[in-house]
Amino acid sequence: MKYWLPPVSGPESAMPTAPRVIPVACPFGLTGGIVYVYYIDAPQPALIDTGVAASPGTTIEPALNATAGHPVPFQVTNGSGL
Repeated sequence: MKYWLPPVSGPESAMPTAPRVIPVACPFGLTGGIVYVYYIDAPQPALIDTGVAASPGTTIEPALNATAGHPVPFQVTNGSGL
């Protein structure tokens, strides 16, 4: 059996680009534990799991700025209202 699909042109024919996922290791606890947070670098960026209270300013922000090569703005919220 043969299948035929009509040709598609225009923006809808382009495969979407996969977003870049940036893992950031965050120190956790007094025993040297590590938790990972993930920054999704996409048109609507997201930060998944904010680690611990000190992570945003001390670990996440410097790591993202170094990875991106420029400041990456993000806002920390507690997830209420989701």
